[in-house]
Amino acid sequence: MTHLEIKRDEPLNPFTTFKVGGPAKFFVNAATPNDFLEALRFAREERLPIFVLGGGSNILVSDSGFPGLVIHPVQRGIATDTAGSEKVILRIEAGRTWDEVVRYAVEKGLWGIENLSHIPGQAGAALVQNIGAYGQQISDVLEGAAVMEVRTGEVRKLSTRDCRFGYRQSIFNSSSKNEFIILQLELLLDR
Repeated sequence: MTHLEIKRDEPLNPFTTFKVGGPAKFFVNAATPNDFLEALRFAREERLPIFVLGGGSNILVSDSGFPGLVIHPVQRGIATDTAGSEKVILRIEAGRTWDEVVRYAVEKGLWGIENLSHIPGQAGAALVQNIGAYGQQISDVLEGAAVMEVRTGEVRKLSTRDCRFGYRQSIFNSSSKNEFIILQLELLLDR
């Protein structure tokens, strides 16, 4: 039994930037690692395909919708940790809107992602595409990422090297596509 509110036939059009598309057979907002675990357990028990839907900026949803479980990350925490006199670790939950992350960093006087302003989507998606603009990309400042293995539910920490970044590419959209749910990012920024 789950404490999650699993909705049936939830319209997906409000969750995409194009505002089109049909319903998800099942839909859940996930705010904690346990929420993701429960959602994965439900999908496994019901033999449903899953789709993690962040900010909805790089997808089109069919009018027929999605025949499985859509998991929408809503965890939005953000915090800093000192990493020496000139560096700061910025920990970001994957459900945080990316532009809010950039704004937060700039307001705190932290540098390394300021050129990535106005890129749509959630922070977790920044890793999927290795977002970049004006000579900066997320892989330049990533220290690591907390991810959940979809198959096992195990939470792991991946290094920048583990993510195998390339131009608009990572393991999350290539060799390990659909194998992980991104939970949190750690960025190393300059003061």
